[in-house]
Order: sequence, then structure tokens, then C-alpha cells
Amino acid sequence: MVLQIEHYELLTPEGAKGEFGTFTSDYRTWPYRQYGNRVGFYRVLEILDELAVPVTAAIGAGAIEAHPEIVTEIVSRRYEIAVHGLTANRMITSRMTEDEERAHIQHSRDALRTTFGASPRGWLSAHTSHVRASARSRLVYTMDWANDEKPYRPLDAGGLIALPAPSGWDDVQTLWLRKLSADRFPRLVSDAIDALARASAMSARAVAIGIHPWVFEAAHCIRYLRETLAVAGRVYS
Repeated sequence: MVLQIEHYELLTPEGAKGEFGTFTSDYRTWPYRQYGNRVGFYRVLEILDELAVPVTAAIGAGAIEAHPEIVTEIVSRRYEIAVHGLTANRMITSRMTEDEERAHIQHSRDALRTTFGASPRGWLSAHTSHVRASARSRLVYTMDWANDEKPYRPLDAGGLIALPAPSGWDDVQTLWLRKLSADRFPRLVSDAIDALARASAMSARAVAIGIHPWVFEAAHCIRYLRETLAVAGRVYS
């Protein structure tokens, strides 16, 4: 499971265009993002501790600075760490050059290395970042490319490994953007795991479920996260 920890800036970066316009301060989005880090994160941790599902924590550099208490919880659980950019509203975009992408990735990576005392190996962007930029930032794998069911090495990527993390198994993409009801998410994951388990008889497949505390933290949704991760636990049993 990929637990995605992000900080949303109340004052949006200069020139940014949001979903609902260019106004700032963005009091429409900021509160529930904060709620996810202040409340939802701990609800998610309770379930993760109970079910012992392997976790990769993808953390933005902004979240490290804004929420050191989250860092403490992650360190105590010895989760694998992946680089996750700067903030939720300061992302890599298609307008960036490769050098700008690499600088963004390296800044994020260095923040995690300083905080956690070890160099993170993985990268997850909110945008399909250029694989060369990730490879030149001395990362081992990227979760940005979901064009296969098996890990593979993209061409011209300098040995970087692509670990697929499909958007269909990500709560923001599925529940927030595509408006699937939360009670359907466990069945979606169960069906996917069953299909991949059959396919894995021929060759191994990868499973990555993306969870954001600000989506699944709500009191009416959290039970479905528990059901989802109980299903995912079949992979590791």
C-alpha cells in the first residue's frame, strides 16, 4: 500500500490555476487537506497497525516541514519512504524542462534524506514525470507509469524500474474524481487482486493501492478502508 502524505499550501504559488479558479487563500480545499493530516492520518494508522499491511509512505517535502509529528509516526513504524514532490499544489507539470523536473525531484529527495537519515529509493509524482529526470536523481524506481502490470525498465531510463501503481486503485482518482462510492472500493480491489493472482501463475504481478488520509479519513468512509486492506492482506498471507 502506498500512503501518500501531502501538504496543501493555503497561499497558492504565484501563477497557479486551481480547479475552482485562481483565488487565494484557498479556504475551499485547505481545510479538508488539513483534516486529513490532523485526524485522518491517525485513523489510517490504527488500521495499518492492526492489519500489518506492508506500507510505502510517499511524502512531500512540504509535509515534512508542516507535520513533524507525522514524520515521527512513520519513523517509529519503519515504513519504506518514497519521494513525493514538494506540496500538493506545487507539482511537476508538462511545462517544465527536464532540468527543472530533475531539480524538483532532487530538492524533494534531499529533504527526505536529511529528515530520515537515508536516501529514499522510490519516486511518486502527482504528474507522470520524465523517467530520465528520475533516473538522473539517483532513484531506483518510479511509480508514475502504470502502463503494465509487471515491473519493467523503461527505455532511456538509465536502469530505473517502473513499478505500476494504477490510478484505478488510487482513492483520489477513484472516489474523489470518478465519484465511485466508498463502499464499492473494497470490491474493486478484491476483483483486481483475484485477476492478478490468476495471471501471476505465469509471471509475477505488482499490486499498489494508493491511499490519501484526506479521502478515506471521514467517519463514513474509514470502515471501507479497513475492508479494502483486509482484502489486500490476502496478497501477503
